[in-house]
Order: sequence, then structure tokens, then C-alpha cells
Amino acid sequence: MMMTNTFDLAPNYCALALCALKPDLSIEAALRYVETGRMKLRNRSITSAQVEEMAKLDGKMPHASIGKIFGLTARGVGRRLEKYRKQLRAIVAVSPDSIGRKIYVQMSLWA
Repeated sequence: MMMTNTFDLAPNYCALALCALKPDLSIEAALRYVETGRMKLRNRSITSAQVEEMAKLDGKMPHASIGKIFGLTARGVGRRLEKYRKQLRAIVAVSPDSIGRKIYVQMSLWA
């Protein structure tokens, strides 16, 4: 039977205590915090489809709740929604009626 040293389990106990004090914190995030000393809240791998989903949820949920779903802060959700709406306005501003010809616009949500 192999015995483990108490010092080997210290990060696990610290992560357990963090999860007990902050129930919405995941075990992985707590262990990462114990190991690095930093709390990672950013999720840079958000796709344009996910931003559209955020826009659908915007009127129904607060930004903090949307952020928990997608691994972002409330401010991060707000910035992405603002950028999304700005790009939608740019698409609407170039309408075929104003030019008089049929045009095709291909835009990416993330430049």
C-alpha cells in the first residue's frame, strides 16, 4: 500500500476549500488558481455562432449569467455583443436600395 505525503495533497485541499467558499467555481479553475495564483476567466475561443446565441439570450438573462455559460465575465459578454451589433449596423448601412444595384457583401464577425 502506497502512502501519500500530506504535502502532496495540499493543493487539492486548498482547491476543495476554494470550491466550498465559492460554489460557482469549478474544480479545474480552483486547482489552476492554487497552482498558478491566477484566476482565468477569459475564454478567447468564442465563435460567431456563440456570439449570436449570446445576442438571443441578451434580453432574457443578465450578462453575468450569460458569461457563466460561455466562460466570460459580464464585461466580456457586453463587449462582444457591442461588437456584434456594430458589425450588424455596418451590414445594414450598405443596402442595395441606397446604391441602386445588387451587391453582395461577405463579412466576418471577427476581423
